[in-house]
Amino acid sequence: MTSFSIETIKSIAVLGLGVTGVSVVRYFSKRCSDITIYLADDSHDKILEVQKDYNHTISENPVDWSWEKIDFLILSPGIPCKYPDPHSVVRLALEKGCSIKSDIELYMLLYPESKYIGITGTNGKSTVVTLLTEILNTKYKASIAGNIGLAIFDAPLDQDFYVVEFSSFQLEICNQLSLFMASIINVHYDHMDRYSSFNEYLKSKLKIFDSSGTIAYVNNDQSQIISSHNNTVRYFSTRNTLESGFSIRGLDIFIDSRHIVSLSYQPIPDENIILCLSMAYDIGIEIQHIVTVIENFRILEHRMEVFREEKGVIYINDSKATNAHATACALKSLSGDIIWVAGGRMKGYDDLSIIPVHNVIKAFFIGEAKEIFSEQFSFLNHETLSSLEEVIDKVQKFVEHRKDVYILFSPACSSFDMWSNFIKRGQDFKRCVSEMLSDNE
Repeated sequence: MTSFSIETIKSIAVLGLGVTGVSVVRYFSKRCSDITIYLADDSHDKILEVQKDYNHTISENPVDWSWEKIDFLILSPGIPCKYPDPHSVVRLALEKGCSIKSDIELYMLLYPESKYIGITGTNGKSTVVTLLTEILNTKYKASIAGNIGLAIFDAPLDQDFYVVEFSSFQLEICNQLSLFMASIINVHYDHMDRYSSFNEYLKSKLKIFDSSGTIAYVNNDQSQIISSHNNTVRYFSTRNTLESGFSIRGLDIFIDSRHIVSLSYQPIPDENIILCLSMAYDIGIEIQHIVTVIENFRILEHRMEVFREEKGVIYINDSKATNAHATACALKSLSGDIIWVAGGRMKGYDDLSIIPVHNVIKAFFIGEAKEIFSEQFSFLNHETLSSLEEVIDKVQKFVEHRKDVYILFSPACSSFDMWSNFIKRGQDFKRCVSEMLSDNE
């Protein structure tokens, strides 16, 4: 990968002024006294707000930009660059021959001396990135970054390791990654509103292995995940005890088929644990230190988060479950009666039939997809409602004389029909539950 210095950059454009875009503007505005930063966003008010806060910024129409002087366009990950239709500014950049980069790729070019660990997958990315960073910090300086919510340009400088969460959207515009280690945790149908086929979605994920120097950690349980460019490959599995690689069976950990250690507690899914252990072990963290961090790891908010328990009723916020596979895993993990709350905006095709509902005694469906869920699960005792407030009111009446039951909010859909993101959706669910329980005290 060819690196370059910040002094050589004279003009950039930033499309999308959310967390990622503003972090790039902030970085270059503060460090470069002689730079031009062109701003683009679908919200003109957002452009004016950023221009007011940062120097060297220009808000004119992208058609009038001096494209021949722009070194590159930084594209925020939520903005389509290919399917279903490229954003108009992306089309302009392509017509003008302007290079398009992600913020992560740019950061790696500016700071090639650090080691970068890339994590992607359909489910579990944030959990793996967070846990692995905690393990590495027992011996090194490590920071999370990327799609987890901390833009890499906002991460602390001079880290030994950056553990970077990549979405498929970020990967599809990366062409010069330089990753020390990389892994695809798993791949299932998701984001079919942004890809023409599952193979296109998979292709974007596989780009994480494109650098020839990367040590690739490959999920042996998913045959479609392969490494390219003759990388060093390390395998991990949750189904088989591998002769060469890392395995977890129950609480038992095996390396090259040899039992190494047993966990006393398993706070997160098997594949998340074994991947983190694999990478940390190969970096040189002692196995007992790894195990200690795993066993003390706190589940992230909005991911199978048990946040209230009242009179034998357990409330679980799994708002991060934005696809059918994530919800299937959530339902499989619970033994006992479940009241399931789901629905939202479908992300193109998703196979709802994979969701196991044999323990669901009642379901409530909301959002744009509520009728789709109602049809798919017509055999369940269920209702379609308009809001979470209505749901919680109905839940309260349904559990009035019940104990030992889970209230599981696992939508299997995106949040964008009613909320700006899954975090706000999860917060709303917890607020509704807390207000209902407070009223009943």
